[in-house]
Amino acid sequence: MVADKQNLNKQTACRDKPKNIVNGLDGQTGTGVIIRKAAELTGVKPVTLRAWERRYHLITPERNAKGHRLYSPAQIETIREICRWLERGVSIGKVKGLLSGSGKVTAPAQSNDTLAAADDLLQALADLNSRRAENIVNRICREYPPNIAIRQCFLPVIDALGQWKRQQGSVAAALLQFLLISRLSAMIRSENKSASIPCLAISLDPPGSLAAWLWLVSMAGQGLHITLLDGVEHISGLIDHARLQTYEHLAVFANRVPTKKQQQDIIKLSRLFDADHFHASTVIKTLCGAELKG
Repeated sequence: MVADKQNLNKQTACRDKPKNIVNGLDGQTGTGVIIRKAAELTGVKPVTLRAWERRYHLITPERNAKGHRLYSPAQIETIREICRWLERGVSIGKVKGLLSGSGKVTAPAQSNDTLAAADDLLQALADLNSRRAENIVNRICREYPPNIAIRQCFLPVIDALGQWKRQQGSVAAALLQFLLISRLSAMIRSENKSASIPCLAISLDPPGSLAAWLWLVSMAGQGLHITLLDGVEHISGLIDHARLQTYEHLAVFANRVPTKKQQQDIIKLSRLFDADHFHASTVIKTLCGAELKG
């Protein structure tokens, strides 16, 4: 988990795209882009865009004749501005004051501040209150882009649990793992419904690695239809596997040092894909370095 924290911190929650979004792009209509395209342009998932509209009234897109939301170029830029405030540690509930220029909200001087919900989640985990903890996890995942939710809530909570007494921390961490993996797997399945680019993801960690799931969900929403092979020990069988060529992308995760044999096999696998179609976690990149094609 610690090894990949720096990698997550470098990722931005909103992708910078050209501002001219209404010329020949898929998902375009005469007056704007539909919610799926807005999500692709900004990195903010449709469920989050809806929450920002319904609960916080941050954006009110027009509707077409069928009732579908249409986001204008100005609204796309507003979404990016919201993400920039979130990156600086402003909670979603306080962003509207900054967008309106009211001056009622003071942005924090430093970025990556922990969300206040992290303390609420820790308390729910300590109490073994699974329903409350689940509600908090679901709300954070709904109201924040994945990378912000991970970096400013879930990673700080995991770090805090690691400092608790072993007995108490172990029980709370087990509950968090159950809740997070349930939610993250649901998010990936949801993204897979509209994704068309096949991606095979391999985790070399023991089955149920929370670090692997957090890394994987950060890749979702990029048009990748993700298939996860969890807890793989021997990956050499994939090198000559006939079905491997049906996947356009390959992602390999490890949060601990792979064996020499695994490192050799990872390098061989990376050379079967174009450089920008092979994805590796920080540990793998550090160990294999320039030998990786991706």
